[in-house]
Amino acid sequence: MEGTDNGQTPIVKIRPEDASGSLRASLSSLAQNEGPQEVIIEAEPVKKKTVRGLHLPVRAFKSRENRDPNNVNEELKVQFDDIINEPEGFYTPKFSWHLSNELYGFGRACCYSVTTLFCGIPFSFIWGVIFAFLACLNVWVFAPCKRGHLINLSCISGFWATCVSALCDPFYRSIGLVFSNLRVRTEKFVV
Repeated sequence: MEGTDNGQTPIVKIRPEDASGSLRASLSSLAQNEGPQEVIIEAEPVKKKTVRGLHLPVRAFKSRENRDPNNVNEELKVQFDDIINEPEGFYTPKFSWHLSNELYGFGRACCYSVTTLFCGIPFSFIWGVIFAFLACLNVWVFAPCKRGHLINLSCISGFWATCVSALCDPFYRSIGLVFSNLRVRTEKFVV
């Protein structure tokens, strides 16, 4: 017997005699220990798994997302007014200007869609493989090499610091002592 609790969660009621196999044995032992005549199992409704965005109409999908949140392709945001401009004294009739604007947008969108359909899918796979390879190289080659160089350079940096302090510190201390005895006095004369 099935029902819903407040219209939200479906409730499934099972009697031990309606169950089969191991579920019947479990329900029978539960009924003997606790004594209920029916067991209520509450379950969340089954949610259909949908691919993000594919259930939306095309216009809603395109207008819903910012596909360049980091403005990586800022220079590609080219509208009709960014390309076609008329100088002073030359004016296209309003209808022709509007139609040109619409055809520019239509041609750009169609060409980009077709090109993306044929090139975008293979290139996305290729770029995925390339970045996976680079990530693998970074994890398994570059990061260990960098760590090894840091270990080696820490020994060299200690040696270098000792050499510099042994060779240069006496010279700079002497220069410092020479200039420490200089006294500079400034006076302001008002004329």
